[in-house]
Amino acid sequence: MGTFAGHALPGSFFIFFGLWAAYHALKRFYQQRQATLRGERVEEYVNRISFPFKTADGSCCRGRQIPLDSYLKAICCIVGITGEVYTGFNSDWKFVHIGNAQHSTMFATFGLSGIMELLMFYGVLKVPIQTEFVFGLVALLAEAFLFFFHLHGRTPVDVYVHMLLAGMILVSILAGVGEVLQPRQLVWLLVRNLGILVQGTWFWQVGAVLYPAAWWMPTWNELAKESVPRAANLFCYHILIDFMAMIVIACSLNALYGQSRGRFPAVRIPMPAVGQQHSSDAHMIDPNEEHEMWRSSTMVETNAE
Repeated sequence: MGTFAGHALPGSFFIFFGLWAAYHALKRFYQQRQATLRGERVEEYVNRISFPFKTADGSCCRGRQIPLDSYLKAICCIVGITGEVYTGFNSDWKFVHIGNAQHSTMFATFGLSGIMELLMFYGVLKVPIQTEFVFGLVALLAEAFLFFFHLHGRTPVDVYVHMLLAGMILVSILAGVGEVLQPRQLVWLLVRNLGILVQGTWFWQVGAVLYPAAWWMPTWNELAKESVPRAANLFCYHILIDFMAMIVIACSLNALYGQSRGRFPAVRIPMPAVGQQHSSDAHMIDPNEEHEMWRSSTMVETNAE
């Protein structure tokens, strides 16, 4: 990743996955609320890591659901591992670039997450739906851990821009834990994917700061004391712009699906009856219904289209 392209490429993937999940989660949420207003019985909205999409009826896939994001995650990470391992050797075929080994480890954790999502989608592994969150959070945790031990001997600006990146990774991890504990609260998914989106755009910015590849990219003095607050200010603009992008997506989908029959009722969260013994199980998904929820959660989107 020691080039502008080496930062722009993973940044592009983070941008794609952040926008993809935010768009499809909001779309499914509004479609299910719309179906509820029509008096149709539908499954409650549940957060997911992967969001398959419905292909066209006249295509070769004949209208089937395809987990495109999971496929891309697995395939791109395998390609990334291959490239990092190959370029990690010197002319004597000795593996000397330890940074490549760290990048390969990061790719491996995200690739394993994508493979697990595919196995769950096709029913090869019938495991709780929280499993995909566990694998996704492990991948983010590994990424953050590797960043903390990836910056020895760097300039102050180099260290700082990567620490800002690690901060957004931790935000995504905390939001992911919230999703596991409250799987029907859309806000946790939006926060997690905002963190992923900021990672993507900031990856591009880090590449431009450390490895300016065009004449119009300014050259930073990585030892100047004013460069650190300058980078922090720029990072806040990334958060603001990415947040506004998600607001635009939400407003567009709300206008398309959310205003067909007046205002939505308040979100109903199942609670134990008065006098009933308190148990955390009342707020959890029934394990016997988890596999059906995987399929039924995509049916409303399919029928709406």
